[in-house]
Amino acid sequence: MVQYVPSKLQIANVLTKALSAAQFLELKGKLNVVAMTNPEIEAEAQIKR
Repeated sequence: MVQYVPSKLQIANVLTKALSAAQFLELKGKLNVVAMTNPEIEAEAQIKR
């Protein structure tokens, strides 16, 4: 069975629509997106500053 999901709750909107900051953060959280760091890249960026 396919259930209706309101547009504002469509997780794909985070990739395809202009969203408010609050809605973006809510949907991004549902995707389990996390920031990844790379120490080599960070060190290189600090040297260039």
